[in-house]
Order: sequence, then C-alpha cells, then structure tokens
Amino acid sequence: MVVVFTTYSCSNAEYNDYDTERESIVGFAEALAIAIVPVEDNSIDIEIEFITSDVASTDRTYQVYVVSEGTNIDAENFSFNPSVVMPANQYYATFTFTAIDVSLPTSFGDVFLAFETNGDILTSREINLKVKKDD
Repeated sequence: MVVVFTTYSCSNAEYNDYDTERESIVGFAEALAIAIVPVEDNSIDIEIEFITSDVASTDRTYQVYVVSEGTNIDAENFSFNPSVVMPANQYYATFTFTAIDVSLPTSFGDVFLAFETNGDILTSREINLKVKKDD
C-alpha cells in the first residue's frame, strides 16, 4: 500500500485572481417542487423561489420558459408569468406557478422550467415540477 501526503503553504499566496467582473447567475433555489391539485379545487398555486449570484440597485427582469424535453404535462394544465422580477437590493424572489386540472393525470407528470440565457446572464439548474390531480 502506498500513501501519499501533499501539503500546501498559503502563507505567501496572493488572492488576486478572483474575477470581480463575473456575469450574473440566476437559477432556482430548489431543483424539485410538487403541485397536487386537490379534488375539491380546480387549481393550486405554489411559490417558486429563484436566486441570483449578486445584488443590483435596480429591479431585474428574467425570462422563464418551459423546457420541452422531459415536460409531459399539457400546457393547458399550468400557468405562470414568464417574466419574473428580482427586486432591487435582493438576491432571492418568488413567482407563482399555477397547476390547473383540465386534463391532469392522477400520477405525477413533469413540467421543467428554466431561465433564458442572454449575453450578461448565466443560468443554473432547471426546476422539475411534479404535477398531478389528487385521486
């Protein structure tokens, strides 16, 4: 058996390679959310939290879209405003996703959402919304 130990000394290290001009990153706080429409209701609202990597002094608007690959719930069964706003001086906010029982299954289906990327904004993880009507 061979054991190798490596040590590093940081006493003379300079931390000047940090990129302070990074692009902003926006993404969902969670990778999964569940929406079950109760039998007695036609719809249910859930709050989806999203976060940014930085804080700005003005409101910022981001675009959310449905990722067709993997989404198997018909669009008539959900709604959300695709333009979401991160308020000034905040790094997290929420928007409302509404599951609507038009033709929802009684077993979970999937809706995947993601943020659109533009030149100055990078995006991180999608969110998978597990959606069904209560049985």
